[in-house]
Amino acid sequence: MPAGGARLAPFLLALLAVGGLAFANGGHDPPTWGWAAIGLAWAAAAAVVLRDVREVSRLELASLAALTALVGWAALSTWWSLSVPLSVLDAQRLLVPLAALAAFVALRVGPGALAGVAAAATLASVWNLLTRMGASSDSGADAEPLGYGNGVAILAGIGLLLALGLARERRAWLLACVPLAAALLVTDSRGALLAVAVGAAAAAALRSPRARLAFPAVLAAGACALGIAGVAQSNERSAYWRVAVEGAAERPLLGSGAGTWVRTWLAERDDVFPARDAHGLYVEMLSELGPVGLALVLAALLPPLVAAARARERPVVPAVAGAYTAFVLHAGADWDFELTAIPVAGLACGAFLLAAAGGRTVRVPRAPALAALMAVALLAAAGLPGNSFVSASTQALRAGDPATAERRAATASRLAPWSAEARRLRGEAQRALGDPRAAATSFREGIDLDARDVELWLALARVEEGEGRRRALDRARRLNPLGVAG
Repeated sequence: MPAGGARLAPFLLALLAVGGLAFANGGHDPPTWGWAAIGLAWAAAAAVVLRDVREVSRLELASLAALTALVGWAALSTWWSLSVPLSVLDAQRLLVPLAALAAFVALRVGPGALAGVAAAATLASVWNLLTRMGASSDSGADAEPLGYGNGVAILAGIGLLLALGLARERRAWLLACVPLAAALLVTDSRGALLAVAVGAAAAAALRSPRARLAFPAVLAAGACALGIAGVAQSNERSAYWRVAVEGAAERPLLGSGAGTWVRTWLAERDDVFPARDAHGLYVEMLSELGPVGLALVLAALLPPLVAAARARERPVVPAVAGAYTAFVLHAGADWDFELTAIPVAGLACGAFLLAAAGGRTVRVPRAPALAALMAVALLAAAGLPGNSFVSASTQALRAGDPATAERRAATASRLAPWSAEARRLRGEAQRALGDPRAAATSFREGIDLDARDVELWLALARVEEGEGRRRALDRARRLNPLGVAG
């Protein structure tokens, strides 16, 4: 690959991946995962072929192996999961950060990739600020473009720390700091502000003469501070984390299955807070995937911090380590990993740190590497059609077109035989078309796939009569005692 292309490719990859996902609802929707994972896996494969990538450092290999194992463990959890459909979806989502890390490692990212992340974060921040200016205060503008205000804040914070580091070489990056800092501040996300402050402290610690002691001390203190702040300042997070810990205690070895915390939450909660995620990556992993899942996610995310300590003498490393620290800590206090734009941005920083540290390498033959990347792309492609038709059916129902919704849901049921949501959508469309008997059949098919889906039981109750309706409502109340009227 020509030198110019080698410098431009990481910039474009980071800009398109982070920016594209940010403006696609943060990368939160299943169809987006498929396209993103396929594109990132293809970029990694192209780098392996064109750049003749044959060796990776042991730290890079450790992160990649742990993230690969995490995807495999999430997929394996379908055997004991409280909800097979949710576990399948969660495994599909985890393909995105895996493909992203593989692509950034294969490209041997340098400052170009950091510039791409910072540019994407700047664009998202500018869009957020412009949306606020043109919308009323109660319109939800603070969530644009990622769909979640705290997500905007942490992406802006990562971009801000990167821009400050890049400004040491190019002062023009100081201009980007203005919208990045403004977006971070106006979202009023205390968790993101604290994570960015800890990240800045970590960067300063790496520049100190006693970095070997100061850096881990800042990391430990920051993790404690975010945990205490999450409990003290948010009744919701206290409730989410309590249910997650109690769920982990009930299933201490394997957990409840990937993506299933919401099932435990609805059944065990004491407060009617709406949530689908535990707002904390590590406690949620412990609840859903047990000690193995928690160990794997830590094994995937910690090597870049080790690399940062080793490569701290390089000028831009402290700033990148600060951005990565903010990402890792904030992930423990919010649902960043569900907004795939954020882990892609964070892992770009992590891959830079891994490359900067260097160290002993492991030779990876080209054929197995390409086969592994092909497997990631094929797994993502396998889920993409079904997820796309589920999304299309949802949109048709919202648009008041039940006939189209029914056809698309039927197609989704064939393409994604594990999807209970496809059956629920088909049933809702059939009910709207005036065929309650067909709707009841579709809802029962969904229940066969996911017997703990309270929405399916409520939907069944709406089309049943007499004893059948009473049984469906009773089951829904057991699954969600506070959410279903007695």
